[in-house]
Amino acid sequence: MKRNFLILIVLILAFGCRGGGANPSNNVSIPIIEPTPSDMYCQNQYYVESYPQLETLNSNPLTLDDTGIEYFVFEEGSEEKPDLDYLVTARYTGWLENGCVFDSSYTRNAESVFPLGRVIQGWQIGLGKVGKGGKILIKIPPELGYGIQGAPPRIPGNSTLFFYVELSDIQTLESYIEAQEKEESTSK
Repeated sequence: MKRNFLILIVLILAFGCRGGGANPSNNVSIPIIEPTPSDMYCQNQYYVESYPQLETLNSNPLTLDDTGIEYFVFEEGSEEKPDLDYLVTARYTGWLENGCVFDSSYTRNAESVFPLGRVIQGWQIGLGKVGKGGKILIKIPPELGYGIQGAPPRIPGNSTLFFYVELSDIQTLESYIEAQEKEESTSK
């Protein structure tokens, strides 16, 4: 009995543990499937005709910047341009190449305030081309946007982004704090 058991163990070790799965010597290509946003994350159904229309915006000829962004300036705005130390107040719409609107301050009916140094590089570069009151269309390549990781679930990796931005105000952090303090003191 011990002898049969020993022979069985030797046979299992010799023939039964050959591994499984695919043969690594075969040249099998595994397709890389880029994720696409689900329609449930597109805000197009909330994007009404009174907002800037994507078809009209996309029909403008874009200028390629040395950094890799492409842009079209609708209005230059004031002479003073924001740098990375500024807070910018803007209304904007962002969409993907397939037309999926992934974010829009228009649908929230509110302006947004951002420290320019804390947004994606494409915004930093693009908004530096217009001043207060300026309007710009920016096409941002993935490396100046959210890169290979994207911003799931709304923005897949390696996405080219489009933004239409109306820059309603620019101010330094110091002037913003002063304005907030004045507003608080007058409302008391």
